[in-house]
Amino acid sequence: MNQKLRNWILSILPLLLACAAITEAAPISKWDGLTPTIQGSSIEFETLPGREKTSPVPLAPLKDGSVIGWLRPGVEATPYLLISALAPDSSERSLYIIRADGKLKPQRITFPGKLLDPKTRQSVHESRAFFGRCLSDQQHDALILYQRDRVDRKHKLQTSIYVAEASPNLLTERIIERRLPQLSNIQMRVRSRQCTEISGKNRLFDSAFFQFRNRGADLPDEDEDKNDEKGEKPEDVEKAAFDS
Repeated sequence: MNQKLRNWILSILPLLLACAAITEAAPISKWDGLTPTIQGSSIEFETLPGREKTSPVPLAPLKDGSVIGWLRPGVEATPYLLISALAPDSSERSLYIIRADGKLKPQRITFPGKLLDPKTRQSVHESRAFFGRCLSDQQHDALILYQRDRVDRKHKLQTSIYVAEASPNLLTERIIERRLPQLSNIQMRVRSRQCTEISGKNRLFDSAFFQFRNRGADLPDEDEDKNDEKGEKPEDVEKAAFDS
């Protein structure tokens, strides 16, 4: 390599490195880098310089909303927003999964924590919530709920895991009741920032709770043969998830 060519390469090297840095930092989709905020009765998206403005998403009739985070199905697909809000027909705060373009009906999900019977103060539902890439078999971001429900007064709380995964064109829901994934694996992903836990709260339940609790009969039970994580017995998960 002659001296002129070497000098030319050295002269344009800083420009090439700068272009590479800009390309790496540039948004990879129309949603990347946007900051969602709730303004009145809609979700607004902060527009970045040089970017086309993203249309707001109506939040009404939900009220007192706050943004928790994103659920992303992939680079090109429309993501979902995880929102905490109050329904107009209930004083019970819930989680809502809302598609960022507003084209799907918001999915209402029980807020994590303990729900107590107003008369007996007995726990009728307990849950811990996580979102992100929390399970090894996830293809997309998901909301994960470890939950226990009291089916009747004579039996113990029954454990299950509710999964709402942000697939590209729809929200995929399922219930896991056998070979439950280990909580320690999820906590390890929380520490590595692949997954985030939502702080729960204890409260008295209202009558509307049983209309949307996350044990729908139409949700498929996860086939234990398809779950590639080492499973635990329900009672083991109960102790790890709710007594720690």
